[in-house]
Amino acid sequence: MLHKMADKKSSGKKKYHFLYKTTNLVDGRYYVGMHSTDDLDDGYIGSGKFLKRSIRKYGVENHKFEILKFFNSRSELAAEERKLVTMQEVLNRDCMNAKVGGEGGFPPTAKQRFTERLKKVDFKKMFG
Repeated sequence: MLHKMADKKSSGKKKYHFLYKTTNLVDGRYYVGMHSTDDLDDGYIGSGKFLKRSIRKYGVENHKFEILKFFNSRSELAAEERKLVTMQEVLNRDCMNAKVGGEGGFPPTAKQRFTERLKKVDFKKMFG
């Protein structure tokens, strides 16, 4: 089954929490991440910066998505990702993760800047 990228923010209230691995079938590089969802077939295969570049370059069909393990909560999931995606792993040239695991999403400061910029956008003016 092919999965497409989705950038939906996950919350702790979701039904499923799992650790996954997306592998580039052309060059063998991989991304390990965590995802929480109510729909196991939501098309999500990861949202990491280098993973997105890999998908744009090689196509989604050249990436394999696999669920590694399910967890009962988002906090259990984050703890396991912290164990797996260490600085040593991030520095591995085959790893597409840009930062250590357990946090997910944007770093807090980047998210804050993005949120502040969004507050300044006049959507009514843009979209009528």
